[in-house]
Amino acid sequence: MDGLPSDADRLNQQSSMEIRRRTLSSLWAAKPKSIVAEGVLSRPDPFIEQLAGALAAGPCYYYSIHLADHEIHHHTDRILSIHGLRRLPVAVQDIIELIHPDDIDFVIRAEQIILERMQGAGINELLQLKTSYCFRMRIANGNYHIFHHQTVYLTVDEHGQAGTALHIHTDMHHILQSNKQTIVIKSIGSNHRFEEMDLSAGSARQPLLVVDNALVRLSPREKEVLRLLSKGLSSQEISEKLFISKQTVLVHRRNLLRKTAAPNTAFLIDRWLNSSLAYEKS
Repeated sequence: MDGLPSDADRLNQQSSMEIRRRTLSSLWAAKPKSIVAEGVLSRPDPFIEQLAGALAAGPCYYYSIHLADHEIHHHTDRILSIHGLRRLPVAVQDIIELIHPDDIDFVIRAEQIILERMQGAGINELLQLKTSYCFRMRIANGNYHIFHHQTVYLTVDEHGQAGTALHIHTDMHHILQSNKQTIVIKSIGSNHRFEEMDLSAGSARQPLLVVDNALVRLSPREKEVLRLLSKGLSSQEISEKLFISKQTVLVHRRNLLRKTAAPNTAFLIDRWLNSSLAYEKS
């Protein structure tokens, strides 16, 4: 019948979804794996229970992922009742199967960005960082709820490479009915790192830049001028690229220096390249 997918179309769709799920599975275990492959937690279980409870804002469960082999450990039984499962998941793929098919691409993009942002982080920094974003997951009655996905690293080797990660999933249906598609990377210790990246299509909301522990929000045009400055373009070249006058570009540059308290453009660009603002939506 016209308008209905053929068997070949259905097979192609199933194949495409399987590839995307495998891609996500690889990303969730893509951190370097030089840590000993025992998966032993470096922090006591009571600490994990307290941490999960402190970070959750609704019905939640947690589990740890051993990044070397994709295996899941130390999960709470609440995962069974929340998702209507008959057995505890044993691998990352079991969790991925619960994600709404339309959210897989967003989760892949989010993980790719987080991996890029975590590159070069040291031992102390990794152990104090929490990453988070939301996506839809299937619950016990077959419907989909928005869940808040948070990651905290539990084991890191002497090279600053993660070995075990704690994932906390919180059902946010009582608060959220739609996904804002925002990634947050922040410290949970004494550091003051905070990065927010908005992946929603056509969003006018800008990421935040941390300057001396204060949050600075740039306008869309300021962000664009700064991005082009970081690529080595002159004020004249930027004016031609953005179809604005050179004088307007200079005004934006002065505002950028003032907002970020940067002494010069070189310092400003360095601050940009080491911030979440340097991420460009594809």
